[in-house]
Amino acid sequence: MLGLKNFVEKKRALLESGEVIQVIEIADTYIAVVSAKANSEKKKIIILDEKREENNIDNIEETFQKTVALMKEVDCEDGITIAINLDAKLANTIHSSVSVVRPHPNEEINESDLRNVVSEAMWRAYDRERPRAAEKLDANELDIVLADARVKNILLDDHRVSSPLGFKARKVKLELVQTFTTRNIFEKIKELIPFEQERCVEEIGSVMTEILKRTTSEQEYLVAILMNKRTDIFIMKKGKGAYLDSFHWGRTNLIGSIMKNLSLSKSVAERLYHIVLDKEASRGFLTKFEKLITAELQIMINGLVAHAGKAESRLMFVYPFFELPEIVWTDRFKKRFPEKATLRQISTKTAKDELGLEINDKNSNNKRQLFSVIASIAGCIDGTKNEAVARIVKRNVHWLISAKGKKKSLDM
Repeated sequence: MLGLKNFVEKKRALLESGEVIQVIEIADTYIAVVSAKANSEKKKIIILDEKREENNIDNIEETFQKTVALMKEVDCEDGITIAINLDAKLANTIHSSVSVVRPHPNEEINESDLRNVVSEAMWRAYDRERPRAAEKLDANELDIVLADARVKNILLDDHRVSSPLGFKARKVKLELVQTFTTRNIFEKIKELIPFEQERCVEEIGSVMTEILKRTTSEQEYLVAILMNKRTDIFIMKKGKGAYLDSFHWGRTNLIGSIMKNLSLSKSVAERLYHIVLDKEASRGFLTKFEKLITAELQIMINGLVAHAGKAESRLMFVYPFFELPEIVWTDRFKKRFPEKATLRQISTKTAKDELGLEINDKNSNNKRQLFSVIASIAGCIDGTKNEAVARIVKRNVHWLISAKGKKKSLDM
């Protein structure tokens, strides 16, 4: 009894003080390592430390060398949860569901039953989704591995439960989140953190698409992530977020347009762009500049509208990894979208105002690119906390990685 009492007191103290989480974000043009303290009960997140560095994700070796160096600069405790957010080029997070019919529905579910159900569901989801991940990552299917997995929800005969143990049911439905990557990237991840370390690995766009469900009553929407050279589109449909497509448009296009139209070098065009963003020019010049880049911004709009039309979605969230000219968020500019379309900007303010989170970000050195980090932290602390299920899932992830495509028996 004394041991139980000490455990309960320790758990209560942890909830009151908050859980320390380190987020490693490897994006298109930067790497960020952020440590934060999160309290799920108080819905409070405190950024403790943050280090960022520009990066070219196409150079994988250099990318992970920089990541290791940044991790050494950020103070963090041992044994903490680590969230790894990966660019869409490096990972594919897939939300899916699998139903398993029990042979003896009138018997209560025990741990042995639970192991069998989770094992079967994970194998079926793995076999079904791995070819899709291989196509998206442009890799051989045998080179695709499971980097992480978790059970999001458990339903017994279509009724959601926090734990299935002790219940009777014919059908057990598991809602799964699986993140796939290539074997090369997975080996690099293992060099960053021990495999047994508590962690969440997910695609950046998937993290944001999932968390945005809390900000709208719409069942379907798109999330557009604007980066340096491309824009990724994610879709939320029937409660499941997924990567949809990408098109070639980003910050580089804006700078290139300024260079071409004004016959400027890249460095001068960059400086001019910042002058305009900071409104440090005359009103007349700002008006002329607005007209100059409108044609280029229209290309962005055309790409967004095309994907919104294919998905038949009225709502589109836009998250730029760089600062866009203020004109983009004006009502007159939004009229360039179809009449029924709704455009919403994502920012750290979204997390504060619409997710209801109290965020202390005074230690952040780049608040513009903080929403994806906050979304990841919120997802880690709000995920399914059933320890029995989590243990089984973790063991299955080990087996699925070692299996290399050949099914093995998981009963032990």
